Amino acid sequence: DPPQVVAQMEAATFFEIFTQLMIENPPHINDWPIVAIMSKIGIIPGKLLDFKSLDQNIQEVLNQAAKDALKAIGEQSPVPVVNNWRYITTFMGSYGTSYMMRAVIALTGLGANLPEDSVYAVTYRDCNNEYFNGSKNYIIHFEKDMTPPANAFWSLIIYDSSGYIVENPINRYSLNSKQNLMKFNPDGSLDIYLQNSSPGAEWESNWLPVPPSGLFNVTLRIYWPKRDALDGTWILPKVYPR
Repeated sequence: DPPQVVAQMEAATFFEIFTQLMIENPPHINDWPIVAIMSKIGIIPGKLLDFKSLDQNIQEVLNQAAKDALKAIGEQSPVPVVNNWRYITTFMGSYGTSYMMRAVIALTGLGANLPEDSVYAVTYRDCNNEYFNGSKNYIIHFEKDMTPPANAFWSLIIYDSSGYIVENPINRYSLNSKQNLMKFNPDGSLDIYLQNSSPGAEWESNWLPVPPSGLFNVTLRIYWPKRDALDGTWILPKVYPR
């Protein structure tokens, strides 16, 4: 897949493709400070690069830089964590000169929507900081009037350790506030059951199946989020084992 191709790519190939792409996709005016720096070592917008023609010292530095950059991108964690949910509402989809953020998103998700259009939150761990495992049952509890604040709708999806949706006997791959009629508690709160087996007929409408075993993660998507989803007023709840 693309991340593996890039990870195995030699610096010469990477930077030569980079200059080729800059011909069709010239830098934005805001990029000119870094463009000026790159030009000093022979990486010039509008000009194809012949890596072998560069000074030997520059070749060695760029070869090392390509390795260091992939390591740095993999180690970066620019996404704030709240109750073990990774959740960000700034710079997404419009990165400006936040090159590290752009690189992290490109490596992990290729692209991203503007936060005003949709916000994604992902969690891999429960309230005890333990990784989710399909052999256990979990619950997400939303207090009254504290479900995800969306002008359009919100959804919850389970992905297995390979990043794929989970096959299950009821063919349910998400819980969607527009499409699924979830049952609220008498006090107005809402419980979502994350488990492999049914929580019982009464609560099956609130059931999101997980794998029978192994690791998984939960992704919450909020489409056309309200202001309190963007400014941090609304807090995502912890996920509890049950």
